[in-house]
Amino acid sequence: EGEGWLVSDGCCGPTGHINALVGVNGQIQGSERFAIDWIKIDEEGRIFAGDKTKLESWVGYGAKVLAVAPGLVTASRDDQEDQKPGTMPDDLSFAELPGNYVMIALDGGLTAVYAHLKPGSVKVKAGDKVKAGEVIGLLGNTGGSLAPHLHFHIVNGPEGAASDGYPYVLRSFALAGTAETEGLGAALDGKPGFPRGGAVQPGARGRGWPPNLTINDFPVGE
Repeated sequence: EGEGWLVSDGCCGPTGHINALVGVNGQIQGSERFAIDWIKIDEEGRIFAGDKTKLESWVGYGAKVLAVAPGLVTASRDDQEDQKPGTMPDDLSFAELPGNYVMIALDGGLTAVYAHLKPGSVKVKAGDKVKAGEVIGLLGNTGGSLAPHLHFHIVNGPEGAASDGYPYVLRSFALAGTAETEGLGAALDGKPGFPRGGAVQPGARGRGWPPNLTINDFPVGE
């Protein structure tokens, strides 16, 4: 919820998520093909302010993570520690890559996956029923994460990795700006790499898909 959410590694160009085909149980799965890494930016377009190596310097760290729809929690994890920002860990097992996570079974056999949650913040466990908008955890930097962000995707089965990614739309969002890939380098240096505005007509959008490298606002409490 709130303003300043950057769509990173989103659909539908040749991004890391689109290209992430993984062999699981003898099959090739594209579970992340419609995944988004949501990164919070401040009013100046920065992703952190201060010491880059400190989690608290990152704008999105500790932000609320909300259930996108009602459903049944099928799995969660809350025991992994945060990684140091700016460094991608190279010693994790495949099972540890999502970090702390929550998986929620939705209607129609779909499952929503939320990854890299802050340790000690996960509020739900398998068997819990959740409502749309319910806080299920906080944004963190656990697992295979370079910097604090929320990894979110939906799959067409019960497993986060051993299922295929499924397209979805958001009920509503406000498009606030567009960004450029080059802005990431500036942002990682603590500069305002993602200012609001750009080559876009800002304003509320109905049901739809937020394009990659766009800045989006979400009304609080909706």
